[in-house]
Amino acid sequence: MTDPFNRNEKAVISLVDSYEKVSQNGLSKKFNEDEYVNLSSYYSDNGEYEKAHEVLNDALVYYPYSTTFLICKSEILVEETKLQEALDVISQAEAYSPYDFNILLIKADILNQLGENKQALNTLEKASVESDESLSEIYLFKAIIHEQLKNTTHMFEATRMALEVNHNNLEALEHMWWCVEITGQYRESVKIHKEIISKDPYSYLAWYNLGYAFFNLELYEKAANAMEYSYLINQDFYEAYKMAGESYVHLKEFTKAKDCYTDLLGFIEDDSELYVKIGYCYEEEGDIEAARNHYLIAIRKDNNDHLAYFHLAEFYKKHMEFDKATSAYLKALQIDDRNELYYYSLADLYVQTEEFDKAIPFFRQAADIAADVPDYWLDFANFYLVRDRNQEALDILNEALQYTSGHEILFCKSACLFRMGQFTYAEKLLREALILEHADLKVLFEYAPELEENIRVQMIINYFDRN
Repeated sequence: MTDPFNRNEKAVISLVDSYEKVSQNGLSKKFNEDEYVNLSSYYSDNGEYEKAHEVLNDALVYYPYSTTFLICKSEILVEETKLQEALDVISQAEAYSPYDFNILLIKADILNQLGENKQALNTLEKASVESDESLSEIYLFKAIIHEQLKNTTHMFEATRMALEVNHNNLEALEHMWWCVEITGQYRESVKIHKEIISKDPYSYLAWYNLGYAFFNLELYEKAANAMEYSYLINQDFYEAYKMAGESYVHLKEFTKAKDCYTDLLGFIEDDSELYVKIGYCYEEEGDIEAARNHYLIAIRKDNNDHLAYFHLAEFYKKHMEFDKATSAYLKALQIDDRNELYYYSLADLYVQTEEFDKAIPFFRQAADIAADVPDYWLDFANFYLVRDRNQEALDILNEALQYTSGHEILFCKSACLFRMGQFTYAEKLLREALILEHADLKVLFEYAPELEENIRVQMIINYFDRN
């Protein structure tokens, strides 16, 4: 049987030959509209934009009012990033057919790319919509424009409407995932996708979005079940396998997680991240040798996978192979020198090996990189507090308050001042911290356990308990 694709390709090549013979001889020949479109597509697909424009200009001589050729010309100009010229051409087409759906959609797209977002929205309002599919496409386009305008509420609502009109709109389903990720409307996402599934139980993207919403609501069993439906419907949809695996990790069902990641290897065998995840599952199951082997395989697959080196380092540290752990941490940092967790983890290793002077610069780097995260400052300060180096701890906490605020830093600073005998200032800070967060007193006593027996401290706490 003759391959229709090859037959069509040969027909186009024959058409191109015919056109070029006529063109080279300085002659003119009228082709039909489909032939002109095929010729322009051939040249633009091959990057011969001048030739494509030549074809369309020839076509417009014979078909001067054809919006088809103006649309083609505008689309080619967009490919060339000649947006203003593209806008002029599509506006000419609009003059011939002012409510044409495709023309107005292209015009809105060009306006949007030119940064004329609100004008793009106004253009969409004029489009004549004759089907649910077209209306859904309009809503989705509005959502994309609202996203660029940072109108996240309108973005979410427009995407929801795109799906309400046409729940089979795959682009809208994909965009809804992103909308939910931005807005955090996970509960609303559950409602939306349950409704879609009630209409179409074989929508793998609806199941995926539902599972993703459950995952972020920490309903991991429901998330895993939804992800399983997703990849059973579409067995090539590897994102669902991955999220099912993540859900099972949270459920501490490491064998099931491992099975999901192993299934994924059938799609992306060279993905080092998968070997890291499988190694972690083996480690949690207590199969130390298999865990180490998978971390090492991950590194062989990608010698620049800093996460693989980090997990290998954590593995060695856990099993007290400190020299190997140090080497792996340093390799991870060599690849990614802006990851605060890697610096902090190496600092923690040096604390375990009692190489305290080596730990300090790594605590410092972690705090500097993630300056707005209180935990790194608190652990750095605590490093000094447990060694009775109170002034150095206080200096760290004062520095932390330049970048981050919150009751944890104030509680820790108050504890530090109590230990230094600066009781008046310590009590003032304690009151400020209690106003911010009365319930989190464990932070104060964690850094200065002796304060649980301090009468003045208890009086201040009791006052806030009563009020």
